[in-house]
Amino acid sequence: MRNFKIDGLNQLQNALKQAPEAANRGAVNGLHQSLAMWQRGSRGRSPVDTATLRRTIKTEVDENALKGTISSNTYRNGFNYSYYQHEVNGNEYLTDEYEASEERYRATIERNIDAELKKAGW
Repeated sequence: MRNFKIDGLNQLQNALKQAPEAANRGAVNGLHQSLAMWQRGSRGRSPVDTATLRRTIKTEVDENALKGTISSNTYRNGFNYSYYQHEVNGNEYLTDEYEASEERYRATIERNIDAELKKAGW
């Protein structure tokens, strides 16, 4: 029987231990970046009257669930102008931006995960 030694085994074990946290960190960072890009793009697509609609496009990230939300709510005297523009008037600035850039958002999240995994030794 021969004995042998694997070089770098400790480094591999450390990388394996760090991988879940690193991947999560990358996903969270990528989600924040993607939602910020979606917000900017949606603002560029939204109709402009007083710019209130653009200012009300907000994002929120639930880091534990890895879930992001974008919303637009502009109320004037009980009237939801954002809903009217997006759903009734057909100016779907949130949806149109997402559909036009979905692959870019996905790639941003993947790049962030890859970067964090590399930092962790992968």
